[in-house]
Amino acid sequence: MQKRIDSRVSVSELRENDEERPIIMSLERFNQCLRVIRWTPINIASALQCELSWIEALEAGNEIVPEGLATWLETLAQAHEALPPPAAYRGKRSSF
Repeated sequence: MQKRIDSRVSVSELRENDEERPIIMSLERFNQCLRVIRWTPINIASALQCELSWIEALEAGNEIVPEGLATWLETLAQAHEALPPPAAYRGKRSSF
């Protein structure tokens, strides 16, 4: 069973106290990655084909982000940060 993450406890303290499941990604970084990628909880749940309630638990810090998911989200976030949308299309309107 995974423990609830208390926001008053640092990630390093959690790592020291949880030998079975190390903390790879803080809930703050999880939420930041979703903002950078421009995904809502519904979007990531759809992409992962998982329950929205699990994503909401990750978002709230009630579940620990699995290492594989953390790695994937970090990679996506870094790609989005390195390759922002082209500015040339801002304000573009349909010609219909």
